[in-house]
Amino acid sequence: MSLDRPLFRSAAVAFHQQQRQLGNVAALQPLPVKITGWLLVLSTVAIIAFLFVGQYSRKETAVGYLTPSQGTAKIFLSRRGTVKTVHVKDGDTVTQGQPLLTVETDQVSEDGIDVNTAMLSTLTSQKELLEKNISAEEQRADSERERLTSQAKGLEAEISQLKNQI
Repeated sequence: MSLDRPLFRSAAVAFHQQQRQLGNVAALQPLPVKITGWLLVLSTVAIIAFLFVGQYSRKETAVGYLTPSQGTAKIFLSRRGTVKTVHVKDGDTVTQGQPLLTVETDQVSEDGIDVNTAMLSTLTSQKELLEKNISAEEQRADSERERLTSQAKGLEAEISQLKNQI
């Protein structure tokens, strides 16, 4: 191979020099490709903006005093109901475990029975049953103690008889 040969054909170089006056070549993209590209760019910018500006909540345990940032504290209940009584006034200092509100939750089952009353009666009967079980277990433990004590006395008597025989 000779080193003095041109890399391109002379006709191609001449054509390129003549067509330069018409402008540069621009690649045309279909409209859906352009729209998809811009949507990706906009969504990326929106996500980055949200990460810098957006707020989030997190649950954290802290020791100290509760000072509301807006002048009021939001209290969330586990069930819906009606506030029956308010136990504190505006500006009062509250302590941990102090009741703030009494909420009445009227829930009626399909049978027409108040759900809270039914739950209370069920829990009361369970408590009575547990108390009976506790007393029965105490009686069983006492009788077992008496049985073991009498068995120990019997064994002591047997040991003393065996010693006398020896």
